[in-house]
Amino acid sequence: MKEEAIVGSNIYPIRSPDARIIERIDLIWPPESKPSRFLAAADKLVTLPAPMVVDTNRLEPLLRNRELPTTVEDILEILHRSRIKLQGTDGIRGTVRAMTIDEREALSLFLREAVITPALFRLITRSYCSLLDTLSSPPVRRVFIVEDGRDATDTGLFLEAVIAGANQAGFGTDCGGVVPTPAAPFMAEMLEYPMAISLTASHNPPSQNGIKIFWGGEKLYPEGLGGEYHLTAHIFSLADVPYEPPAAPAENRARTEETREKFGSYILENLPHPYVGGQTDRLPPLLLYDGANGACSPVITGVLSRLGIEGECFYCDIGRDMINVGCGVGEYEGSHSLTFAQAANSGNRFLAALVDTAQRFGEDRFIAGMANDGDGDRVMLLLPDRSRGEIVVLDGDDICALLIEQSADAERLPEIRMTVESDLGLQLFVDARHGLHSVVTAVGDRWLVKDATPELPILGCEASGHIIFPTPITTVHGNRRIIHVGNGVLAGLKALPRLYAHPHRPFPRQGAFSLNLFFVDRSRLSRGSEVWHPIKAGVEQAIRAVFPGDCRARSRAIETEPDLILYEISQPNQGIIGRFFLRKSGTEEKVSLYARYMEHAAEHFNRLGQTVMRQIKPLLIDDEAPETQAARRALRLLAARSESLPLDELTNVLSAEGALSAQQAAHVIYGLRKMNMLGVSQGKCAIKDTRGGL
Repeated sequence: MKEEAIVGSNIYPIRSPDARIIERIDLIWPPESKPSRFLAAADKLVTLPAPMVVDTNRLEPLLRNRELPTTVEDILEILHRSRIKLQGTDGIRGTVRAMTIDEREALSLFLREAVITPALFRLITRSYCSLLDTLSSPPVRRVFIVEDGRDATDTGLFLEAVIAGANQAGFGTDCGGVVPTPAAPFMAEMLEYPMAISLTASHNPPSQNGIKIFWGGEKLYPEGLGGEYHLTAHIFSLADVPYEPPAAPAENRARTEETREKFGSYILENLPHPYVGGQTDRLPPLLLYDGANGACSPVITGVLSRLGIEGECFYCDIGRDMINVGCGVGEYEGSHSLTFAQAANSGNRFLAALVDTAQRFGEDRFIAGMANDGDGDRVMLLLPDRSRGEIVVLDGDDICALLIEQSADAERLPEIRMTVESDLGLQLFVDARHGLHSVVTAVGDRWLVKDATPELPILGCEASGHIIFPTPITTVHGNRRIIHVGNGVLAGLKALPRLYAHPHRPFPRQGAFSLNLFFVDRSRLSRGSEVWHPIKAGVEQAIRAVFPGDCRARSRAIETEPDLILYEISQPNQGIIGRFFLRKSGTEEKVSLYARYMEHAAEHFNRLGQTVMRQIKPLLIDDEAPETQAARRALRLLAARSESLPLDELTNVLSAEGALSAQQAAHVIYGLRKMNMLGVSQGKCAIKDTRGGL
C-alpha cells in the first residue's frame, strides 16, 4: 500500500461503488473545498482507535448544507456516518459467482453488486489472519473452518480460497467439513485456536453464500481494534497487494469425522440427564426434524440415537441447490400457528408428516417437530395440538421462556436479553419473575452476549430462533472456558423436555407483524441520507394520524445500530403499548417494517404499518435494478393468467427475458413471496396480494 493512499494514518477515503482508495484528494475536490478541508481537519484533530474506510459519496451530502465542523465530537459524528463496513448483521453474504478475478476487482464487484467470489473470500481471510497476527501475536497460528454444504456440493472453490488466504498470512487450517456454524467456535476454543470461520449464508437462499468470523469464541463487533470497521480498512489496505501463494504453506488438516463426533458429544453433555426426566411410564418423545438441507444433517441423527429419541428426518439432504428451499426455520418464521389443513396442503413434507403422525397416534404419544436453518444456529419447535387441529409454532422467544421455566438455577441468570424484534409478551413474562431483569438490544445474536462473562451468565434470544446461553467446555490443555454461541440443535433439544412434561406455550403472545420490502437500495436508509429525514417525518406524521391524541411516541436511538428508525409508543396509565421500527437488512437488499405491540392496539399498529409502507416504497425501491424489473415482469405475467404457473417455468421465463441467472431469478421469486405478493403451493405460483404495487 502506498503511503500517499492514506489520509493521516487511519482514514481511507474511497468513492463507491469503485473499491479503489483515493490517492489524490485534490483530483476529486479542490484543496479549498469542504471535503478536502474536513479531511485535513480530521487528520489533525482526531485520533481514531482503529482505521476506517470513509465513502466520499456519503461524505459530500453530510457537509453540503452545514458549516465545516471544528470540534472533535462533530468530526467524529460525520466520520461515523460516512464510514462503511463490508459486514452486515451477521458476517458477509452475497450472491455467488465462481469466477477468476483479482482481489481488487473482487472487492469492487462486491461493493457494486453484492456478488461474492473466491478471490473476495481469500482477501477477507488473508486480511483477518494478518490483522489478528498484528494485534495479538497468537501462540497458535491456526484457523478452524466449517461450512454449511453449499460450497462442498458445488465447486469447492470458496473453501480453497479461505485456506489459501489463511496460508498466505502464515496460518494453518483445520477443516471440520459440513457441520453447524456453532461447531466452528466450539472446536477453535477447545483446540485453543484464536480464530474460527464458517462458510455460510445462514437462512438465505441457495444462490448466496457468506462468511462468519469468530475471534476468541465470539462473532466480531463493529467497533474497536479487530472489529468490523477495522477489518474493512485492513481489507482495503491489502487489496492492492497481489496474492502470491506462500513458498512453504502451513499445514492444512481435514477433521470432519472428529468434528462431528466431538460436537455431538458437546451437545449431549449440555442436555439434562436423564433426558426426559426419567418418566418410565411414558413412551419417549417422537421427534420429526426439518434440517433445511443444510449443516445439521450429518449431526442430528447421531445425536438423537445417542439420546434414545425416535426421530424422523426431513430435508436432510446436503445440497447447494436445496438448502433452505421450502424448508428450515425461514418457512415458519412469523407464524404462531398453522391449522392442520394449512400444514397438510402446504407442499412441505415435514409439516404434512407432523399432521399425519399426530392424527395417527392421537393422545397416546408426545409428538413434536424441530426445525433448524441452513447453518444450524437457529431453531424453532412445532407442537401439534390435536384438540384444536393446529400446529403451534414456538419461536426463539417461546424457547427462551421454556428454558427459564425449566432452569433449576434461573436466579443465576439476572439478565434475560432480547432484541427489539422480540414479543412484548416475553418482556412481561421475564419482568414478572422474581430476580429476573429484561434487557432489550439491537438486532443480531452477537448483541445478546456483548460483555457476558462467567460471572454474569445470561440467557438471550431473538424471535428468529437464535438462543444464547452459557455452556462450559474443557480445552485440550485442560483449561475450562465458557462460551456463548447460538446453537440451534442444542437449544431445541434443551427445551424439548419441558414440552414433554407440560405441552404449552409459555406466555401469552402479544401482537406482532413484519412487512418486508425487497428490491430496494438499502444504502438509502442511512442516517443523514437524502431520504432519512423524509422517512422519519412521514413515520411521525403517520403515528399522529393513526393513534389517539393521548398517545406519545418517543424516538429511540440504539448506539449499536445507528440506521435503525425506532419509536416506542405509550399511553397514560398503560405504559408502552408497542414498538415500531424500520430496519435495513445487513445481508440482503431488503428493508423491513416491524411492530411489536399489545393486542388491544393491533388495529392502530396495522394501519401504521400499511401507511408507512406506502410512503417508503417510492423512496427506497431501486427502479433500475434488474431484479426489480424482473419482479415487475413476473407480476404482470401472472396477473394476465387465469391459472397458476409452474415455479420452474416462471424461473425459466425470468432467466430468459431478464438476462438473470437461474439463481437470481429464484431470488426474485423468493423476494415476491416474502412480500406476500406471490403464493407458491405444490410447485406452482400465483398472484397473492399486490395491493400497493411494486
